[in-house]
Amino acid sequence: MRANQKIKNQKAFKEWKYLAKKNNIKINSIKFKSYIDRKNCKFSISTLDSNLTFKGINYDRAIQLEGTSVVVIPLIFYRNKLKTILVSQFRAPLCATSYEFPSGSAEYKNLKKSAQAETLEEIGIKISLNKIKRLNKKPIFMLPANNYSKVFFYYFKLKLIKNFDKNFQSKLYGNQNEGEYIKIKLIDIKKVLKNSNSASVFIGYSLLKENGIL
Repeated sequence: MRANQKIKNQKAFKEWKYLAKKNNIKINSIKFKSYIDRKNCKFSISTLDSNLTFKGINYDRAIQLEGTSVVVIPLIFYRNKLKTILVSQFRAPLCATSYEFPSGSAEYKNLKKSAQAETLEEIGIKISLNKIKRLNKKPIFMLPANNYSKVFFYYFKLKLIKNFDKNFQSKLYGNQNEGEYIKIKLIDIKKVLKNSNSASVFIGYSLLKENGIL
């Protein structure tokens, strides 16, 4: 299948075209530039160059399509302190590892189910769906200048017993068949901003504060 047809079949592309129609934006032309996917997972990312008319003004804009993802914030009560778990994994654009909350693409129609799956995969904790709560009603767009990538944030609360498995921080998590090699870190929630430079961590922490959870 050619790249342009793959992009047309991409869920993110269909969503973007729907938004254009909904907001009375005329799509004058689209040039399909690239499409990358992985045979061993549902990952896909594509780029296109477009000419659009919005309120009588023409815009030449490059657009990167990634789609919907979820971020999960664990709130862990341990030894009378409120902590959280950050995951560390290699990020190619940074050429380094990055500390973040568990996250991943939304592979299910039920976003909460995606949040549940990412929690199990990235930190080895199985949480029932009724304990996973959403933080933002509307999607948050991470890089709206040229990126169609919307995120929904979730959190859950969990109390750990004092003698829980102390080796869990030394284990390797993630789907290694998809190139994920994840280590985790249990830290005080108040120190989370000092341990990460990820936008999702700053946004997630802000949402917790805004919703009166912290």
